[in-house]
Amino acid sequence: MTGRVLALGEEGPVEAPPQTSAERISLLVELTEAAWAMTGQPWPSLPRAQWPGRVRLLGEVP
Repeated sequence: MTGRVLALGEEGPVEAPPQTSAERISLLVELTEAAWAMTGQPWPSLPRAQWPGRVRLLGEVP
């Protein structure tokens, strides 16, 4: 992954966004891995069934 720093108000080249669902998911995976790497923490090793989470019903108020 590469990045470019632009001055405030400066516009960079516009690239076409991913077109297919597979391309969008691939980009999401890449961005998630890069963001996690920047934390300096190891990638979680819990099985998905043990991830913290909560099931909410549609329309349920938090």
